[in-house]
Amino acid sequence: MAQGLCRAYLAAALLAAAATPAFAASGTPLNRSGAKNGATPTMSTGAIAPEEVGGAGGTPATVKLGAATGAEVAVFAPGVGLDWWVESDGTYGFQWGNASILTLDLTDPGLIALASGLSPSLLRIGGSPSDSIQYEVPGTEACARGSGTPGGSAQFTCSQTGKSAYGCLTGDRWREILKFAKTTGLFIAFGLNACNGRTSADSPMDFSNIEALINFTLSLPEGEDSQLVAFEFGNEVLGHGVSPTQWAKDANALDTLIKTMYAKGGQTRPALVGPDHYSTDGYSTVLENLSPGTLYAVTYHNYPQCDPANAKPGMVNSPDCFAKVDAAAEHTAGIVTAAGYAAQVWMGEGAMTTAHGADYGRSFLPTFQSSFYYAYITAALPLNGVALGARQTLVGGNYGLLNKTTLTPQPDYFVTWIYRRLFGVLRVGRTHALNLTSSVDPLVDGLKAFAFASDVTDGAGRRGSRPAISRLPQVLCGIDGIEATKVVVLINLAKDTSFDVTISSEGDSVQRAHPSQHRRAGMGADAPQYEWHLEGIPTYTAEAITINGEAMTYPGDGPGGLWDLGTLARNTTVGTPVTVSPASIVFVAL
Repeated sequence: MAQGLCRAYLAAALLAAAATPAFAASGTPLNRSGAKNGATPTMSTGAIAPEEVGGAGGTPATVKLGAATGAEVAVFAPGVGLDWWVESDGTYGFQWGNASILTLDLTDPGLIALASGLSPSLLRIGGSPSDSIQYEVPGTEACARGSGTPGGSAQFTCSQTGKSAYGCLTGDRWREILKFAKTTGLFIAFGLNACNGRTSADSPMDFSNIEALINFTLSLPEGEDSQLVAFEFGNEVLGHGVSPTQWAKDANALDTLIKTMYAKGGQTRPALVGPDHYSTDGYSTVLENLSPGTLYAVTYHNYPQCDPANAKPGMVNSPDCFAKVDAAAEHTAGIVTAAGYAAQVWMGEGAMTTAHGADYGRSFLPTFQSSFYYAYITAALPLNGVALGARQTLVGGNYGLLNKTTLTPQPDYFVTWIYRRLFGVLRVGRTHALNLTSSVDPLVDGLKAFAFASDVTDGAGRRGSRPAISRLPQVLCGIDGIEATKVVVLINLAKDTSFDVTISSEGDSVQRAHPSQHRRAGMGADAPQYEWHLEGIPTYTAEAITINGEAMTYPGDGPGGLWDLGTLARNTTVGTPVTVSPASIVFVAL
């Protein structure tokens, strides 16, 4: 049933996409953006045979999978973001174009189709201007950019973008956002203004504008806001804009307000997450002052600023810099654990570099070179206790998954898409990262391995109980025809070394959910092994990629103008060494 509903999402996207010139009258997909770097669009005609991808001759390596560890992977993972920055912004507008959540064409058929391909990922709406946004809904004053003081008060600037209104979210635009989420199957975490009315960092929040937005949302036709799964309280204002103690007090008050209003309206409530800061200074104080159950997830930001120019010789990027991702995740999760606060931990915003600094990022973020970081972080976060990472952005800035002008997919989109589909395959119970041992040292040899598995236990005792989230996706969107209990991700940062990797398991520590599937839980010799090899064409610095030798161009030949991962898969059997080419990323389902 779930896969049928997934196909329904994509069928709706296909109908929308068929109205664009990107599709020929005959229905034959055309390359909307043009093949880059000399790539010629090709279409899959069947599963890739073993001999067509890779080959013997690489450095032998072994990866042994162990027991489940770290955080449960959030059902919405991986997430993506949309930001508020507008094109007319005198400082940063040129980097965003028309990609602001205030102006982005949410009816664009290509955008709908590509966003649908990531369903049911989390769509985090937020960014630096969040705390200067005014909600113009019934019962509120008229709003104009540059007027009023929603970013604080006349005597105090709380928001990063100033006290006056950076932008105005109208009721009509809010409904368009909710409709976009419902059409695509994405789930919204909406960043609320946490600065309105503050006269100092220790003064209380004026919730009247938030209350008006919630009242308006509750007045909408039933089901219109069904994809609104969470509110996020503020964006990077902890400390300079709001003291940690006051933020916690206001989060408690906001949680009570949300509970009361949604209960009165007879509806299930969205969760509350935060504080969503670039530094964890003050997080311990926040958690000490929070009431139990106020936050469903503790959120933080991470931009490791990994410059490929600083990579070790022979590496496409620096594994030492990537290790900053591990350190930030482990540190943040450790704070939450030490406080005894029952909540998930999310990286609410992040990319390899920030959009506004790091000029070097503008050249490589749209290329396959960025994908090594993104594949790494999405796998590394759960291993270090973080359940979800939200990529900044789906579109906009230097770091979008989609080109901000053409809305066509860049290499990191395909990494997100494959993770999302494979997490859907595993979601027969809970999904956890696995401990593993590898015969190679990633810091020396460049090959990094990660693994995930479905776990049918209830997870009791792993992180303690936490408040339930009431709005969960019922559509998990895996891959038609593919069943698996484990997923292995192999990231080869070495420019000139290939590896032949043999994957084994320490036993049946992770079992299938259904008796008919138990036969493959122990990775028997006759069990299928599916592989997807990602490479840049013609090199890892290119903006075009292949999956198992197929050039990935948009539109593809699958539903909604996407691609069929099942058809693209290379099919072997468990125990067959996986050949990992230099500067490549390989996903393995078994």
